[in-house]
Amino acid sequence: MRPLFFLQSICESTPLTAKSLLLTYRSINHAHTSLVFSTSDHVPTLLKLAPKVGLLKVIVVIDTVTAESGKLLKEWSESQNVTILHLSERE
Repeated sequence: MRPLFFLQSICESTPLTAKSLLLTYRSINHAHTSLVFSTSDHVPTLLKLAPKVGLLKVIVVIDTVTAESGKLLKEWSESQNVTILHLSERE
């Protein structure tokens, strides 16, 4: 079982689509991961998928987030039973 998964953009130049959501969902499930390192722009996608991906428990944000965005993401993640951590706070 692999504990880590690094989310990379499926296609950074295009907006979020149903196809990219499906590919992300399949990647996380296939890796059997509970912890994901991600940039802040991917966190909403991960939180949308969290109810369907029962293994996902922790998202580590690797870039900076504004205080307001951080607060909203934290509230949203708590409602999904996912913990949000910021790499900058752990360094």
